[in-house]
Amino acid sequence: MKQTSKNIIQVICCLCCSVLFSVPLQLRAQIASTSVLVLKTPVIDSVGYHCSGGLPIQVYVTNQIAPVVYSIQSTVPPVAPIPTNNTGTFFNVYGITDAVFRAHNGSCYTDMAVHFDCGGDPLPVTLLDFTARLYQDNKALLNWTVSREDGLAHYEVEESTDGRTFKYLGTIVPVNGQGPKAYEFTDDRLEQGYNFYRLRMVDRDGSIQYSAVRFVIYSRDGTMVWYPNPTSRYLYMEFYNDNRAEAIDIRIYNSISGNESAKQQYKLERGLNKLAVDVSLLPDGSYFLMYSLGGDRRYEGTIRFQKVSQ
Repeated sequence: MKQTSKNIIQVICCLCCSVLFSVPLQLRAQIASTSVLVLKTPVIDSVGYHCSGGLPIQVYVTNQIAPVVYSIQSTVPPVAPIPTNNTGTFFNVYGITDAVFRAHNGSCYTDMAVHFDCGGDPLPVTLLDFTARLYQDNKALLNWTVSREDGLAHYEVEESTDGRTFKYLGTIVPVNGQGPKAYEFTDDRLEQGYNFYRLRMVDRDGSIQYSAVRFVIYSRDGTMVWYPNPTSRYLYMEFYNDNRAEAIDIRIYNSISGNESAKQQYKLERGLNKLAVDVSLLPDGSYFLMYSLGGDRRYEGTIRFQKVSQ
């Protein structure tokens, strides 16, 4: 079994939960408590895989202190939806070169983008590193380093908002000279939420190869990124805490009756925070989720979402 290494993996860790020895949270109708400790985030350490024989893919978590739900968020190329599981083992996954895995403990989660190196035709370049990060709060900065460019015509940068369908962003022509070379590309038209990126490397003979997929999360004007809507279980909330806020208060109201259905407070860290609010026990219907953060300045907002049964 092969095992992914850190230089080809991008990890985005959940920073919302920093308290150990606690219990998972489920939002229930008419909850009265205002503060519940939540579990530390499960961290994906590596992903093991085989390049032949139809053997399963295995996700490894280093700090599993509670039951974890494993899922595959997206693949390249796209495949049929893959069932979630509690073991980290995925069967019957064929023909993919990249995938985004998620480990979820009921309160927080970690996403990891993985490229599967299974040989095949050699790349026209030797790609040493490829990264994507948020830059100047509203741009994505892509950097890659190569040690060889044999017969390479050019690089094409591609972007996607779902990790499945990619569109062309721009072209980078390789520079002359020997030795390692570094390139960068800036995307200043980010979409709200996930922005996926890959390199399309075109050889002079017309052959094409793709790099691993990388992604950044963008929150427009400091607003909350939230999804999906409608939802049957989890409402995911992602945002950058540059406001020195120590906690976020959440209240959920039925949009028809106006009654409060649940309330909760989450501990925060500086930087990226990712919350997974369990709304599975709420009756089907339309709801308002109101959130507020303290810190250097008061920051409030309202989300309207639809709860539906599976």
